[in-house]
Amino acid sequence: MIKELEISNLAVIEDAKLTFDSSYVSLVGETGAGKSLIVASFTLLEGERADFSLLRDKSKKAIVYALFQVEKEYVTKNPQIRDFVDENGFVSLKRVLNPDKSSRCFINDEAVSTGTLKQISSHLIDIHSQNQRNDILNEEMQLEYLDIFGGEEIQKAKIKFQKAYEKYQMTFAEYQKLISNSKENDRDYLAFQIAEIEKYHLEEEEIERLNEEFESLKEISKLQDNYQHVIEAMHASNISIKDQLSLLSNRLKSLEGTSLDLEAKESNDGIRSLLLSLDNLTESYENLVLNPERIDEINERLFSLKGLQRKYGKSTADILSKLEEYKVKLSFIDTYEERKANLEEEVKVLKENAMTFAYQLHLAREKYALKLGQLISLEASDLGLRKQALTVVLEEVELYEKGIDHCAFIVEFNAGIDKASLAKAASGGEASRLMLALKVVLNRLHPYDLMILDEIDTGISGKQALLVAEKIKSISKDSQVLVISHLPQVVASAKSAIEIKKVIDEVKHMTYSTARSLSEEEIISVVAKMLSGTKLTDAARKQALLLRKETRDNDQ
Repeated sequence: MIKELEISNLAVIEDAKLTFDSSYVSLVGETGAGKSLIVASFTLLEGERADFSLLRDKSKKAIVYALFQVEKEYVTKNPQIRDFVDENGFVSLKRVLNPDKSSRCFINDEAVSTGTLKQISSHLIDIHSQNQRNDILNEEMQLEYLDIFGGEEIQKAKIKFQKAYEKYQMTFAEYQKLISNSKENDRDYLAFQIAEIEKYHLEEEEIERLNEEFESLKEISKLQDNYQHVIEAMHASNISIKDQLSLLSNRLKSLEGTSLDLEAKESNDGIRSLLLSLDNLTESYENLVLNPERIDEINERLFSLKGLQRKYGKSTADILSKLEEYKVKLSFIDTYEERKANLEEEVKVLKENAMTFAYQLHLAREKYALKLGQLISLEASDLGLRKQALTVVLEEVELYEKGIDHCAFIVEFNAGIDKASLAKAASGGEASRLMLALKVVLNRLHPYDLMILDEIDTGISGKQALLVAEKIKSISKDSQVLVISHLPQVVASAKSAIEIKKVIDEVKHMTYSTARSLSEEEIISVVAKMLSGTKLTDAARKQALLLRKETRDNDQ
């Protein structure tokens, strides 16, 4: 059972600690006091998606922490939690919502994934909120409830069916893809595309190599043009620059041995170096080899390949990849009929196999459908509904992911009146009582450590309210129950109560919610107010005392 629940910085709850000391706890308080936040806190501990708008102070973390203590017998029945429970039976769950809209999960203060938190909490907590009452009206969920009721026998049959069905579906999807692809491919057009590419005998990286060579040849041509400009400049006058420099060098020699000897030698060395550079330049130019015919060849080849590039891709790799793709598709067409026939046969065999397991699952469901209908009707009769009010009916349908079964809860609330589906026939109160009956049946088979019932008694009043209180109390023999109810009969039947109260700080202009355990006298006062309204009268108090005694007489 849960021992402690701590909540901080969550909506109207700044900092609250709830202590649980019994197996049946009623959560009381005025509408809007924050009771729904307690349920929301447990959904966070179940690993559900976080609503970050609930952060009270957007700059701080919101934290929900719960401490459970479970019996050894419970751990034995739920081996998935064994590694998380200490020697004294304690296990803690924690969820932290950060201001940056990230969240972290912890078990025993060690960080875990959301998936792990979901898995472990699913063996500890079962929440039934007001909205979930409609689950029992949903025929898809009715099948789920039947499967849960069938336990291991149905689960084993489901696993076998699902494996067979998945193989069938995968092969059927492959078959459909084969048919679809065959419609998209045209043999003549594919053959034309292959021939169009192959006629050019394209080599690996040929386009890239030709472009590189073409650019190199263009560079040579450019160098030759520039050298011609240099030659023209050197011979712009009657005497070439080289001849003038040679004449100047000889004249400088005449200054050697004079006072200008050093300057003359330096100048002469510079002239000789320049003459040598001009000779080297001329030699480099003469070594340049330009083949105009090769440029024309490259231009012609690249031009002829432009059409391929426009249709099949810019690079050689793109074009050759398309060629391979078209060959594969053509090969696909050539083997299509054979592959189609093989897949058709495989699909037929796998479907028959899936149908075999689906029928085995159907037989298991059929067996438990009768039992479930009888047990829910029995529990529902304790809640004021007629005996045999509900029948679980299975109808065979076309094979689908859940088998060949359509499940419907059929009710006959009034003798002699036509039967109808639960969704059409049930009022709010009737649906609530049937949901409670279902919860009793399922929880008896596999009890949760903590069951939270949030306004499961919606639409119920009068005599049925007392019956509902007794039924909820019966659940607390197998599981700890935390109930939120507006029925005085339900609150009076609880062993203990926690009050959630909204407080307004007039100075800080802030609203807070507080939580505290109520004494026996305070519980009676709460029940009395629920009976009479906000004003507490002596008559209401006497009635509350009687109701408290009446609903608690059978407690152990």
